[in-house]
Amino acid sequence: MSRIRKKLYVFHTESIYPRGGEKYIFELFRRLSHTYHITIFFHKISKEWLHRYKKENITIDRLWRPKRFYWALIPLTLFVNFFRLRRFINKNDVVYATNFPLNALAVLLSNKTICHCFEPLSFFYDKTYISSLPLFSRFCVSIAKLLYSYFDKFAIRKATILVTLNNTVEHHIIVAYRRKADTFVPNGVDTVFFSPSASPLYKKEKKEFTIGHSTDYAIYKDTDTFLTSIALLQKKLHRLRVYITESILDQKEKKRYLSFLENHKLGRVIRFVGSLSEKNMPRFYNSLDVFCYTGSSKSAGGSTASLSALEAQACGIPVIRNTGNSEEIIDKITGFYTDANKPTAVARSLLDFHNLSPIVRRRISKQARKHVIKNFSWDTSARVLEKLILQLSTPT
Repeated sequence: MSRIRKKLYVFHTESIYPRGGEKYIFELFRRLSHTYHITIFFHKISKEWLHRYKKENITIDRLWRPKRFYWALIPLTLFVNFFRLRRFINKNDVVYATNFPLNALAVLLSNKTICHCFEPLSFFYDKTYISSLPLFSRFCVSIAKLLYSYFDKFAIRKATILVTLNNTVEHHIIVAYRRKADTFVPNGVDTVFFSPSASPLYKKEKKEFTIGHSTDYAIYKDTDTFLTSIALLQKKLHRLRVYITESILDQKEKKRYLSFLENHKLGRVIRFVGSLSEKNMPRFYNSLDVFCYTGSSKSAGGSTASLSALEAQACGIPVIRNTGNSEEIIDKITGFYTDANKPTAVARSLLDFHNLSPIVRRRISKQARKHVIKNFSWDTSARVLEKLILQLSTPT
């Protein structure tokens, strides 16, 4: 007789794009789907993600949300979903939820909640992000914060178990919510798939120095600083090539970046390559000499975690990244930390790496892959999460 799988409910706002939180949720829960009957609730999900979840035998359900005025109608959204879900989610079911408003929905429905805070909600707490918004949007955000931040904080403090990615995010959580995380469930990498064996996606010219970067056009990813650093670096290096992936397209911001390239004669140096498929990501990394991440150290969304930095290292590609995270790379061993607030510092770090001998570069490449294999595994993260679920499932 087959063992009956226990139920597990997951709340996550949407699964539209191929990276970020979407990938994190998928990688974790597909590893638990053989042990638990998992139902994941989304407001929105793409056909591609829906297909991938169905292949893993994970049930997908859609939460109700209004077609317009989402933030204005959050109380109605919570009300409708609460009364719909309470018919089959009881107080003793384990519920895993991410950020507001779904963390509030989780603690209203269940006494056994795992709330995962990837970062304090940027709409409420990220001054870098808020300052980038138009005046009317800032006004709307201030109203939303006034109305709802209490409920966000209430959900985080009431959660049975609070988890996050790492120590750096926890610092921001303590500042915003006055609560420490109970444990960490870090990002992971499939180091069989992301490996040095994947063939390069782009042909490299002789003696060409190739740099990679990834953007979603959000201000806290600070691609502006990266582009400025390349403009400075171009004055020192003549055989230079830069590839930038785009996880989320923003035509207005991209037009501004392209104008910058034209003004600084970088059109032949920098290429925006769009949103690459998962199968092409290892090939992208293996086209590079180094990967550069310049998220703002003033922002939790920009400094605390970069999945791209981990995937690049898994492929044996050293990483130059901003300060604000002390775990993803080992300074001068698997890559270099740099002051991403200063384009001159980023350009200097890239030039210093370029000037390393081939022997030193190969050593850093090997250490980068070893670091990720040892410290960033989806299987390990899934086991940590499973222990938390078992802890809540065990009768007291």
